[in-house]
Amino acid sequence: MRPFPLLFLLFSAGLFLHAQEAKLIPLDLQVMTVMDGEDSIHVMTTASDTAPAKPLLLFFQGSLPRPLFIETPQGPMGVFPFDHRKLARAFHLVIIGKPGLPWYASSEQLDGRYAYLDPNTGTIPLSYLHQHFADTYLRRARKVLDTLLTQSWSQAEKLVVAGHSEGAKIACMFAAQDERVSHLAFLGGNPQGRMDQLIREKRIEALQGRLSHEEAQKEIDSLYKIWADIQQSPHRTDLFWGDSYAAWASFSRPLWRELLALDIPIFVAYGSRDIGAQSCDLLPLLFHEAGKKNLLMKVYPGLDHNFFGQKPDGEPDYEAYNWDKVADEMAAWAKAQ
Repeated sequence: MRPFPLLFLLFSAGLFLHAQEAKLIPLDLQVMTVMDGEDSIHVMTTASDTAPAKPLLLFFQGSLPRPLFIETPQGPMGVFPFDHRKLARAFHLVIIGKPGLPWYASSEQLDGRYAYLDPNTGTIPLSYLHQHFADTYLRRARKVLDTLLTQSWSQAEKLVVAGHSEGAKIACMFAAQDERVSHLAFLGGNPQGRMDQLIREKRIEALQGRLSHEEAQKEIDSLYKIWADIQQSPHRTDLFWGDSYAAWASFSRPLWRELLALDIPIFVAYGSRDIGAQSCDLLPLLFHEAGKKNLLMKVYPGLDHNFFGQKPDGEPDYEAYNWDKVADEMAAWAKAQ
């Protein structure tokens, strides 16, 4: 995540938060609340009540429980991984807050990954974990769009839905269910699901000599057992690697059928070092076999899951930040279709 410019505004209008509820956020971003029964869904957007009409670009963030806006000693930060101002020239950007989390937090309330921690327990809140599965995000996104697409600043004829990592899976599921979606951007996602990545990682560790092949197989066999347990009780809130069984069940489901069934334009982008996204290499084969021509693939050689380069020692090169390039190419694709 990158700091925003130090321009701030308190506001109160229409759907947007009242001044007494608002924190200081960048001038060109607003936070609104959409109600779903008793659930307050916080939404950050580049739109405002007086904004001109533009298409919407709904972005789903990845798996960590990050608030929409974070105050740090170095300045304010938001969860858009790219420079939202450039994309805002053509689209109203929208990102929906995670369930069970505040929309605003200071860096002292987060761990080293910028994940929000319960102030009483120092762990990820149960209010988030108990709702962190696909159906929650799909329901909340439908409710938000039901509201936003009625606004004067929304051009409903084009709706771009994009997501990164876990968010790519949610974006794909949403596009498969909601006919209002006109474009899908699947970024750094694994169409085979989460468990596929864990198994691939063990095979690679064996090939690289970090595990023996016997040790790798033993660990893979244990993953099979965990998966069997998850499938028997997919709604339990037992935790495996920091997430509930419900999350693992919903985000490990393969998405080949959903992707192939879509007739809208699809943009798939990922770094070649991203183990989880390497399953995307098969997508052109499947689309050609099905006679479909609505897929645009963009592979970034040498980049990792978050589109960073790599240092000679194998560590991510955080100076080689490529998210803006990825976002620019996604926006150019969406505008051209």
